[in-house]
Amino acid sequence: MATTTKQAKNKAAGTGRSPKSAGVHLAQVATSFIEDAIREGRYAPGHRLVEADLARDTGRGIGPVREALRLLAGEGVIELIPFKGARIRRLERQDLIAILQVLKGLGYAGLHLVAELVAQRQRDTAEIDRAMDVIRASARRTNAATFMMRVGDFHSVLHALSGNEYLDKVSRTMHLNLFHRELAVFLPIEDWDGYVAAYERIAAALVAGDGDTAVAAFLRHMDRLIARLRAGAEF
Repeated sequence: MATTTKQAKNKAAGTGRSPKSAGVHLAQVATSFIEDAIREGRYAPGHRLVEADLARDTGRGIGPVREALRLLAGEGVIELIPFKGARIRRLERQDLIAILQVLKGLGYAGLHLVAELVAQRQRDTAEIDRAMDVIRASARRTNAATFMMRVGDFHSVLHALSGNEYLDKVSRTMHLNLFHRELAVFLPIEDWDGYVAAYERIAAALVAGDGDTAVAAFLRHMDRLIARLRAGAEF
């Protein structure tokens, strides 16, 4: 556990804040620790969170840990159960559909913004190509949850390229690492080539500065995921 404590303290140091600063900054250490554990697969949906263990692993007191749990409960990441404590929330099928519907809107905005900037030669498309390379490399070489997180990374790159900081802010508050892991449970990928091909079409249109085509390909892909979830079928 010494390693995890050191990692948490280093994360706090990386923020440029003093460990003795306001309580909300101390709570952020515990919040980041939990978010990282979800992303890395150490905390699966349903995992019970013990305040004493979190305080030990993050090197912070019970107070900041409790504040972190309250923050994450408010954002829908964990559940606070009376007399039982906290656990990582399990997303239901309808939750996943609702999140995908929101992501359609974020994707629509981000794709159009990036394509417009590319068409005006204000953005280098190399980052899009690199992000697409990661998706290709991840397909079949990792589990479905990790692959979907790499797809999420592709959209993070687009948010950065869009020049609109609020796209990334909104997506961060949605805690999409948990979403991607749960989506992989409900929709295990059978057609890896088809999934990658959908993003090949999106990336190619972006590189060409064609926002309409990129958005159309993206919305078709998202609608297919939503339809599969509603039908209870695999991708």
